[in-house]
Amino acid sequence: MVYNHTAEEITPGPTFCFRGLANEAYYILDKERGRYANYTGTGNTLNANHSVVRRMIMDSLALLGEEMHVDGFRFDLASILARDEKGQPVENPPILWDIESDPVLATAKLIAEAWDAAGLYQVGTFVGDSWMEWNGRFRDDVRGFVRA
Repeated sequence: MVYNHTAEEITPGPTFCFRGLANEAYYILDKERGRYANYTGTGNTLNANHSVVRRMIMDSLALLGEEMHVDGFRFDLASILARDEKGQPVENPPILWDIESDPVLATAKLIAEAWDAAGLYQVGTFVGDSWMEWNGRFRDDVRGFVRA
C-alpha cells in the first residue's frame, strides 16, 4: 500500500490528486519554503495522521479487507505514517494504532517497510504489536552476497 505520496508535483503544476480538495490537510507542507515536504523521495508526503487522511486510509483498507478479501498488506515507506503534520516522528502515531486495532483488519497480515527516504529508520522499533517489518538492509546484504 502506498499511503505516503501522490502524483502531485513539487512545484505548482497540474492538480492530479488531493491538492484541489484540501492541500493543507492531505500533505505535509514545508511552510518556510512554500512547498511540499519530501520524506518520500517523490516530491510530496501525505499527512497520514490528519483526521481526514486517516479516514481515507481506514476506509480504503476496510474496502479491501471486507469486499475484496485481501488478507495482508505491505506498507511502502511506512515510517512516514509515524510522522506528524510538521514531519516529526510521533511516539504513538494514531494511524498506525487505528490500523492495528481495527476489527476488520484483526486477522490481516501487516508488513511495514519501516523507513522513509528522509532517514527515519525504524526496523526493530516500529510501533505496535501486530506489525511485521520488511528489513531492507538485510535484503540488500543478501542480494549483494548472492550476486558476488
